[in-house]
Amino acid sequence: MNELDELLGQLGAEPVPPALARIDGAVIARLGARREAGMARRSLMLAGLVALLVGGAGALAPTGSASAEPLWGMPAAAPSHLLVD
Repeated sequence: MNELDELLGQLGAEPVPPALARIDGAVIARLGARREAGMARRSLMLAGLVALLVGGAGALAPTGSASAEPLWGMPAAAPSHLLVD
């Protein structure tokens, strides 16, 4: 057990290799990318769920009879209006 303690002590006293010093940035960047991907996935799922709920509520809600007339009347320059006059 003493040998292991001595080896770990020697290892702790040595400087950090340059390859390990550069890896921190890559690891943090990868973790950030995974977090953003998960957040985007959750946002997309939430938007889909809201769309399903709104679409389902719109399909099930009672409505009046359908009307093919324009909301603000017939425009004066519409071809069908010109033919009627």
